Amino acid sequence: MPESIGQLGELSVLNIDRNRLSILTNRIGECKSIRVLSLRENVLKEIPASIGDCSNLHVINVSGNQLDWLPDTLLKLDVKAVWLSENQAQPLIKFQHETLVGAGGPKRVLTCFLLPQRAPQYNPNQTQPIADSGPPPNFEKQTKIGFEDEPEEDEEDKAEGTNIPFDRDNQFRVTPNPGTLEERKRANQERAKEIQEQLKKMDSRDNIGKSIKHSLFYLM
Repeated sequence: MPESIGQLGELSVLNIDRNRLSILTNRIGECKSIRVLSLRENVLKEIPASIGDCSNLHVINVSGNQLDWLPDTLLKLDVKAVWLSENQAQPLIKFQHETLVGAGGPKRVLTCFLLPQRAPQYNPNQTQPIADSGPPPNFEKQTKIGFEDEPEEDEEDKAEGTNIPFDRDNQFRVTPNPGTLEERKRANQERAKEIQEQLKKMDSRDNIGKSIKHSLFYLM
């Protein structure tokens, strides 16, 4: 990511998913207007502490990376959602403080049961990493705030068979040619006329039958 990102003071939404980003510049903290930051499925191992300077940040998605912890400067913000995993049960989870001792001295960080993240698995035949992080798939799912790729199938849709493979030869599924529509319309109109004529004949027969019954009644 270029250092010039810090010059975008009016930037409100930044989405850099699936770019194999390994370093997030410290100048991200200069983006004071940013509200939503999505860094999903990259190879980030650290989020800079300057993220705490993004005073308007409300939603951050860092799922599918290689993070061991988050900077405690996040607690300075009024964050509504922090996504660490695709299977996360709720938008904001409880963090614990931890102190790391390194070459630069002790450092306060945030951890939780979803950290550290597992490293993404790469397929050499594709350009996008496959995230393999977070709790098992049977974790309780809730509606997420943003970042939803595709809506899940409704149970009623499954029952009606909407997941049946597409049949190219099925005339009811294939989009018809306008000429075919006109022919189908004319055929339907002719069929409707035939049905109406048949109904009229049946009505006339019923009327004749009723007249004969009335005549026989008076003759008796």
